Order: sequence, then structure tokens, then C-alpha cells
Amino acid sequence: MTARGLNKLLVAILVPVSILAFLSTGTAMWMWRNPGAVMAVRQAVDVYPPALRRAIRAEFDTYRDTVRADVADIDAARKRMFDLMRADPLDEDAVRAAMADVRQAVSDLQATGQEHLLDVMRDADPAERAKIRTPREGFSERLESFRD
Repeated sequence: MTARGLNKLLVAILVPVSILAFLSTGTAMWMWRNPGAVMAVRQAVDVYPPALRRAIRAEFDTYRDTVRADVADIDAARKRMFDLMRADPLDEDAVRAAMADVRQAVSDLQATGQEHLLDVMRDADPAERAKIRTPREGFSERLESFRD
């Protein structure tokens, strides 16, 4: 799995609320224009010791097609939502339903990532798991770093 693919998946795991704003077909371009957000993901990955980071990458590489399918579902749901937002007249119920579809697609991706992360933890040496650090920043501080 590429570093960008791993970053995309880790964002879904570690920053699920912000994924709505950041995942799209233009993810690579977004990452290029938003190095601070990419840095936040990398900092989140740093809580794992090197042996676990390698195991996480290997696990996600094995299941990259599932992850890509989940990301494609998010992209399709977002496209539909934005199409409905542009429609005239605005159908609020349809937009709400589309928003719910986006939330579900994001939740599905997060669940996929968390299950694979759990698979890695299950097979990991307890001594390596003991080296996992608590992030220095909480979720609210991470969201602050995404402000303009």
C-alpha cells in the first residue's frame, strides 16, 4: 500500500468527522495542498512503535481493494449529496437522506479500518502493544489544526 493510501485509511480511523471534508476523488491533490492535515495523520501514526506500523501497513496492503471500494462508496455518496444540494428546488429530505448515506459510508470505512487494526493488535506481541503511546493532542486540538 502506498503512503497516500495508508494516510487515507488512517484519516478515516483517527479523524472520522473530518473525513467528510477531505475524502474525494481528488484526495491526492488535497493532500498536496494540505500538508498540515497529512502531518496530523503522520503524527497519529507515530503513536505506534515501528514494528506495529509495519504490521499495520502490511495488513492494510492486504485489504486495499476493500478499502478502495469503501472509499469509492464515500465518493459516490458525496457526489450524490452535492448534486442534490445544487438542485433547484432544494429537496431537504433528499439532501438529509444523502447526508445519512455519506455518514454510513464513512462509518463503514472506519469500521473496516478498525477491524483490520484490531487484527494487527490481536497478533501483536504484548510488549509491542505496551509501547503504543497516547497521542499528545486530543481530537479537538487536531480539528483546530485544520482551520484556515
